[in-house]
Amino acid sequence: MTIDQAANSFSFINDFKLHTELVQFGDNALPLYASALYLDMDDFASFASNSLTDDPADKKADIIYISEADSLAYVAQGYSAQQWGQPTAPANKASDLNTAAAWLLQADINTVPPVIKSQAQMLRKCLTDQSISRIIFAYAHNACISPTVKVELDTLQTMVGGLSLCQGVTIETVELGLQSIQELYLNSTGIIQVTEEIDLESDGVIEVPGNNWDSFVLTLNGEVLRKLYETHKSALFSANLRDFL
Repeated sequence: MTIDQAANSFSFINDFKLHTELVQFGDNALPLYASALYLDMDDFASFASNSLTDDPADKKADIIYISEADSLAYVAQGYSAQQWGQPTAPANKASDLNTAAAWLLQADINTVPPVIKSQAQMLRKCLTDQSISRIIFAYAHNACISPTVKVELDTLQTMVGGLSLCQGVTIETVELGLQSIQELYLNSTGIIQVTEEIDLESDGVIEVPGNNWDSFVLTLNGEVLRKLYETHKSALFSANLRDFL
């Protein structure tokens, strides 16, 4: 389908098209948009200029973002097909992140290409100094999310987690396909995504009435919250400014 046809199902696309500052980045525009949403960036243009490394010698690391302030590093591979909404993105592009991880974390630093050498040096120093506690590897594309890609990302997570340099560091992988980008966009707009009725058991409830809606304060068994999160993931916190907690 075309991008306009895809926009009928995924409202984030209309917002994406408004970010004309990303047009100059061509096929990297959507991966940059998705990554900025995922990292909760407000300045898309600055994020793109500072993080895009896409180059013939980038060793499969299209986007690299390192923030000691947030104690995280983010490495992404991007893919944009001419036809939007394909059932799956090429899984080999997800496995390319293994190459990116190897060059950023394991290769002799003197052999690392100049286009990513400074990022590799910074990432290794941050890991040694323990100023980075999370590394996120992302595959951002304009197809649907799929189990095939997940298998590749799970393999990557296991491989990187076994590196001595990454001991004690949380390794995460994420597929930023159409559905997950849509979810991130709705979260950013404060739209409540969990709309079904859910029965909750509690010994005591405090009601706080408001003008447009009422809120309730109650205690819940932690297992209930865990199951709710397993079902709804980050959508559970939509419209909640405290989701980072």
